[in-house]
Amino acid sequence: MGNLISQKHSHIAQFIWSMQTILLLTKYEAASRLRHGFFQSLRKEIMRRQVSRFTNDVFFRPAMIGEYQKYCSTMTGSNTKGKTTALSIVAGCYLVSITMAWWLAPTDNLLISTFTADLLCTAMVFVFTWIFRNTSIYDPYWSVIPVAMAGWVASEYGKVEVRTMVILGLVVLWGSRLTWNWVRRWEGLHDIDWRYRMYEEKMGKWFWPFSLVGLQLLPTLIVYLAFLPVLFAIVEPTHPFGILGLCGGLVALGGIVLETIADEELWKMKRGKIHVLGDRGVWRWWRFPNYVGEVLFWWGLYFIGLEASAAHGWMIVGPVVMTLLFHFVSMPLMEKRHAIRRPAQYERLMQRPKWVPAIFFPKSRV
Repeated sequence: MGNLISQKHSHIAQFIWSMQTILLLTKYEAASRLRHGFFQSLRKEIMRRQVSRFTNDVFFRPAMIGEYQKYCSTMTGSNTKGKTTALSIVAGCYLVSITMAWWLAPTDNLLISTFTADLLCTAMVFVFTWIFRNTSIYDPYWSVIPVAMAGWVASEYGKVEVRTMVILGLVVLWGSRLTWNWVRRWEGLHDIDWRYRMYEEKMGKWFWPFSLVGLQLLPTLIVYLAFLPVLFAIVEPTHPFGILGLCGGLVALGGIVLETIADEELWKMKRGKIHVLGDRGVWRWWRFPNYVGEVLFWWGLYFIGLEASAAHGWMIVGPVVMTLLFHFVSMPLMEKRHAIRRPAQYERLMQRPKWVPAIFFPKSRV
């Protein structure tokens, strides 16, 4: 057993090292089309370090990659290719993380297996966020892993029936759209979400332990709790698909549509196509319609799972915790950001309701 674990660790180390060496040097150098002395010095350093053990290299790479991020952020004329390469690196990180989690997780019990795999995958992704000094690499985890987990559970334990098809369709549609929204906004390895930068400035050397627990493991746990209705609906259905499941599917689909429209309007504003957010569209009716749509999606899945397996009514803890997360954490953070960056729009924003659309509060439509 000890030799097997040692071999696994060796394979992981070799893969991470080779992937970083190839992608960070070859592709980035080709993307930038620059012959800079930095690449020559970095290549020499890597060649020298290749003869040392992987554990020693771990301490050298973050500093080098940090310098490289600063270098990339000053480059112009290669944004598209540089972003493509960065996305390829992130895709590789997730491929390795999912593969290792699936390989190492136990298979005796479905809940234990999926939960353990989820934690292992989060831990692997955290390693990559630490190596590249960018917690934003974790951001697509929210939408990528539920799709992979739903597909695996349906293929291994599910039956070809209406409920399973509805669940898979909703999860794939939601995950694909949300992941695409992150892809088009993320600029590359030098792009770190403003919230992570804020936490890093406040916490200093304690940021990375906080990143592991508070910014990665905690969201993973919340999403897993909200995802439990999907697992029970696919694996242990005790009732046929009916009215409650149909209503849940419509709620989830409505949440996806609302979130899509809200993100499109926000994207247009960031690109200068809309000058004031909320003059028209869904942002006129809610303070944060994208968050409302996300919460509606998870409540819709809960109703589908509740109909399928009413004995597991305790699953309501998932969407409840998800709602509390957005109400007490995500929304207040965005309100503070609006107060700083868009003070002229802040008062109008705060007059709109958080959850109930302003159509029921005519005075809120400002």
